[in-house]
Amino acid sequence: MLTGSCRPAYHAHHPPQPILSGIPARYWADLPTNEECSNRAAAQVLVTCSALSIGGVATALWVVRAQMKVRAARVADADAVDQIRVAAWRAAYRKFMPSEFLASLDPGQNLEGLRAAISATEPPFQTQVAEDRGTVVAYVMFGAPRYKARPGTLELWALNIKPDCWRQGIGRVLVQEVLAAARSAALTRVELWCISGNVPAVSLYESAGFVLTGESRTTSGLTGYPLHEVAYEITP
Repeated sequence: MLTGSCRPAYHAHHPPQPILSGIPARYWADLPTNEECSNRAAAQVLVTCSALSIGGVATALWVVRAQMKVRAARVADADAVDQIRVAAWRAAYRKFMPSEFLASLDPGQNLEGLRAAISATEPPFQTQVAEDRGTVVAYVMFGAPRYKARPGTLELWALNIKPDCWRQGIGRVLVQEVLAAARSAALTRVELWCISGNVPAVSLYESAGFVLTGESRTTSGLTGYPLHEVAYEITP
C-alpha cells in the first residue's frame, strides 16, 4: 500500500516566457533556467529558484518543491514503482481503457521482472524515482526505443506520478532528468508515445518543448481495446 502524501511547502508554477514581456530583459536574463532549477531539485537544495517583483508587479516563477529528491531506482523501490503505475493508470486512463481492465491491474504482477531490470548490470531501461520526504511518489523510465527509430534516439518509456501528487511540478523535473541523460549520452533526439487526448500528459510534454512528429498508431494488444497514440520528439 502506498504511504505518505505530497504536501508541497510551495506552490510550483512556471509561467511561459510571454508573461515576462514588458519587463526589461536585464531584470530576468540572469534568472535560473528550468534545467538549473531541476538540477537543484535533484540535489535536494531546498530553495526558491526565483522570485521577482518589478514596479509592484509580482511574477511567479519556478519554485523548487521542498525536500524533493530525484535518484536512480533501487531494487527496494520496485513495489512502490508498480503501485504508482497502477494508481496513476486507474486515475488517468478512465477515458481510454476499459474499466474492467483497469480494475484487474495487479501491482505485484511485474515485480520480479522490474527488480531484475533495476538490478541488471546492463539494464534494458533506466528508472529514476522522485522521492518526497523519503517516500517514492513518481518515476520515469527511459532507454533504447522499442520501435524502429532514427540513430541517436532515446525513448521516454513511461512517466507516472501518484495521483495525489499531480500538478506539483514533479513531471517537469523528471522530464528534465531524461533530457539530461540524453545529452550525457550524446543522443540527439528524445521521443515518446502519448495517448491521443490525454490532456494533462500532452500539456506536460508540450510545455517542456516536445512537438508532434506526425506519427500515430493504434494498438489493442495491451487492453484488448483500441488505444490511439501520437508520437512526440525533442532535441535535448
